[in-house]
Amino acid sequence: MAFFRGARVAVIGTIFFAALSIGKTAISDVRMFLIMGISLFLLMKLKIDPVWLILLVGLLGVVI
Repeated sequence: MAFFRGARVAVIGTIFFAALSIGKTAISDVRMFLIMGISLFLLMKLKIDPVWLILLVGLLGVVI
C-alpha cells in the first residue's frame, strides 16, 4: 500500500506540472483567462461533466 501512496503523489505532481506547462501557453490574453475562469467555475460549482465542458469550450474557440 505504501507504494501506491507514493505513486499517487508522483502522478499528482506530474499532472500539476503538465497543467502549468499547458496553461502558460494557452492563457495568452484576457479572453482566454476569462474562458479559463468560467470553465473552472462550471466544473467546481455547477459540477458540469468535463466532456461537455470540453466540447462547449472547443465550440467557443471555433466561434472566437
